[in-house]
Amino acid sequence: MAQEIVKSVIVRGGAAQVFDHWMNFENWPRFMKWVRSIKRTGPTTTRWTVEGPLGADVTWDCETTLLEPGRRVAWNTRQGSDVITSGQVTFHTLSGDQTEIAVRMNLEPKGGVLGGAVAKAFANPDKRVETELQNFKQFVEGTHAATAHGGG
Repeated sequence: MAQEIVKSVIVRGGAAQVFDHWMNFENWPRFMKWVRSIKRTGPTTTRWTVEGPLGADVTWDCETTLLEPGRRVAWNTRQGSDVITSGQVTFHTLSGDQTEIAVRMNLEPKGGVLGGAVAKAFANPDKRVETELQNFKQFVEGTHAATAHGGG
């Protein structure tokens, strides 16, 4: 049964800048503990590798289905993936150089032994997305501070 996850966070920075940070998938392992790597495999496709149960990696392929730079990105996992997920992330400009990031995604474990292992790996996905959004906020805001102070 699919689970819908809806979360948001407000990040200091303009929507275009925050969006660019989000779309730099190579940085995701720096703020998402469970992501081992995300590699671009084509103009609209990526291969995700995450930490699974008992130290085994879980891998799947995603396809970007909608891309509006600075505003929105949507995706679906590709057929044959170990994980079935889809969703979108929107970026809304707020006053005071802030951006609201809103995530709406669906996660559906597949059946069988592998599906059960994947479901365990993604236990409490609602809380996981909330935590990772906070980690992203800290990452982006830290990057802004380091750049503003000549570091980084």
